[in-house]
Amino acid sequence: MNLLVLNYSMNPNSLVFGHQREVVRDLIGHFDSIQVITSDPTTGPMLDGVFVSSSAWKPGKKLWSSYRFLLLALPIILRSRKSQKNLVIFSYMTEVQSALIAPISRVLGIRHFLWYAHTSKSLFLRWCHFWVTGILTSTKDSCPYESSKVSVIGQAIDSDRFKYSGRAKYRFYKGIYVGRFDRSKNLESIINFLRETSQIGLASKISLVGEATMGNEQYIKSLIDSNRDLLRAGTLEISARVPNNHLPPLLKQFDFFINSFSGSLDKSLVEATLIGLPVVTVNPPYLREFGSWQGSYTPAHRTTLIDEYLALYNLEPGALEETCKARSQHAVLMHSRKMWLQRLLRILKA
Repeated sequence: MNLLVLNYSMNPNSLVFGHQREVVRDLIGHFDSIQVITSDPTTGPMLDGVFVSSSAWKPGKKLWSSYRFLLLALPIILRSRKSQKNLVIFSYMTEVQSALIAPISRVLGIRHFLWYAHTSKSLFLRWCHFWVTGILTSTKDSCPYESSKVSVIGQAIDSDRFKYSGRAKYRFYKGIYVGRFDRSKNLESIINFLRETSQIGLASKISLVGEATMGNEQYIKSLIDSNRDLLRAGTLEISARVPNNHLPPLLKQFDFFINSFSGSLDKSLVEATLIGLPVVTVNPPYLREFGSWQGSYTPAHRTTLIDEYLALYNLEPGALEETCKARSQHAVLMHSRKMWLQRLLRILKA
């Protein structure tokens, strides 16, 4: 069986898409051949047994980019008809590129799976949902469709890198947020939480680590301008994004992880959980899967960051350690890259 992978980048130095190269590396040895069509013109060092070509996709030039992409993809797809080996297509969050070839792969009887972990129901996703063999996603909240075509396979986090480590003593002084500086991430709530807890003499320092995505530069600038008092006092820090392999030692310097995103399950929440860092969040998918510090969680449950924090703060140390360890073990079982790869291969090679 031959595999065609569509992804954004094979550049090992890409802060956003570096993990996509690692996924391709994990797939080596499981197929007779692997071909990758990536959007990034920087493809990085060669991987044994993997042929990589770049469409040099430019978002502002979709017609030209689509033409270049099809010049690379169509020969591979059409050659598969003459080959004695089956071809399967795995598209990694590339719903636009997938949409271009989905009807062709369907007509030719080529199995085509799209990985999609986002709540947005874009026009391209709707088109793909009709044509592709299946859509793979991380959790049931990470895809806007609920159908027989959708398979939940977890988050694919390197649990060897994010290893659990217990703590001799739990403190609740320093919190950290890691992720995108987007309006959707509701960073204002985290800053309001900081002000509220500082007033009652509890948590008094929050670090926001990440970067603004395109279109959100003004958003983070306005947050900085409106919270200069906290920045001057050193109770609020805003730092640039760090490479993923630097995250585990960074996270271990803090007392808790904080997140106020109400959409799908952020990968950073699971990474913090894996290493045993207590998570303070109002994220419904996380609370539903891992639990609330206040007890059982139901869809009707309404909570705030301060509610979760106070429940965590008042938890008996032994119970806290036990809960953090159990959550980490659950994260390994459901979201480790090893388990994700097993589920992915079971679907691709079925």
